[in-house]
Amino acid sequence: MAGYTFNWKGADFIKKAEAAVPVALAAGAEQLQRQMKSNLQTTGPSKPGQMPGRRTGDLYGSIGTMEVSKTLYRVGTPRLVGRWLDQGKFIKPKRGKYLAVPLNAKAERMYASLGVLGSGRASLRTKGKLKVIRSKSGALFLKEVTAKGKIVKNGAAFRLQTSTTILPRPWVKRSFYMAQHAIRDRMAKVFEKAMGVPATVTG
Repeated sequence: MAGYTFNWKGADFIKKAEAAVPVALAAGAEQLQRQMKSNLQTTGPSKPGQMPGRRTGDLYGSIGTMEVSKTLYRVGTPRLVGRWLDQGKFIKPKRGKYLAVPLNAKAERMYASLGVLGSGRASLRTKGKLKVIRSKSGALFLKEVTAKGKIVKNGAAFRLQTSTTILPRPWVKRSFYMAQHAIRDRMAKVFEKAMGVPATVTG
């Protein structure tokens, strides 16, 4: 082509883009992580259909990002309780007759410290002094007691059940839908900076 021209070097552009994509993906993953944590800020128990309530901070603290490849990031939690809360779960004991369902924050922290909510590998027998208590109605409870066998005020308390159902409290996909515009904008800015050219963001 004769005259005054501008040479667009495709190879240079592709090289910059390949370097910019992982950086932009990392920024997008971090934005989604922020949204997930923001959605778990409510203190106390939650109702089915709501975002999970934050009681022990165990799920909240476990949310992170992981680079799988240059074009793939995972955002979420390694703890199974995150999936159970999101999708719901019917649980029966793998061993024994009863499940110890936590009734207060101290009981939940006891579970969390053992990794039970995430893996089910540990036993409550290794933590604290607990005693089976039968109510007047016949319900069974596992309660924290002193060395003399007295129930500890505000101590850990569990209800013994043959099964339990966790109703869904969707939070994973909902977090993405809430954050998608912020993710797009942040990724575009990071990509623009890495490429050295303006990135067009359309609504």
